[in-house]
Amino acid sequence: MIPATPVTLSVHAMATRFELVLHGDDPTRLRAAGEEALAEIEHIESQLSLYRTDSELSWINAHAGRERVPVEPRLFRLLQLCTRLSDLTDGAFDVTVTPLTRCWGFVGGTGHIPTPAELDAARAVTGMHHVELDEDGSTVRFDREGVELDLGAIGWERIRNRTCGGYAKGTWHCERTDPRRDEYNLRHRRDAGSGGMAGRGPRPC
Repeated sequence: MIPATPVTLSVHAMATRFELVLHGDDPTRLRAAGEEALAEIEHIESQLSLYRTDSELSWINAHAGRERVPVEPRLFRLLQLCTRLSDLTDGAFDVTVTPLTRCWGFVGGTGHIPTPAELDAARAVTGMHHVELDEDGSTVRFDREGVELDLGAIGWERIRNRTCGGYAKGTWHCERTDPRRDEYNLRHRRDAGSGGMAGRGPRPC
């Protein structure tokens, strides 16, 4: 039996391309599931993108150095996770790295060799110790202006977990599945983005 042609959808978000490939017997249901997943990706980008001036992250970066900024509950929990990961890795995982990536010209892809003074200035506003989270009010504040968050790395993982239910680079993985997707009776789907791949269901023949 020849497998049905998969339904493929894609979207550019979080400065990368996400592609969904869905296998099953009902193309209409497959496309409905894929479009729901793309809508979720676009919603997450509207919150987490460093490159969109209208994103919630951009609002935080612009205002949290001067005042406490209320944060949507799921995003607040994500920031708490970032803090825990930073602690567990002794600062190796650091979402406040934006001043340094700007300093080296990585934001926008222009490239730049910074001067020692530029590096010192960027380092002075880098580090999770500059980020104050108030759980009672679900607010975030920076202890100085110039601190900027970049949630790109963890944002990509959030997208994969929300749309495909799990992640394992280059392999199929079925953890943390989203039961809503079962409404569409998908036999198999996979999602690729940022050089990684996630999948759910048996590998198609």
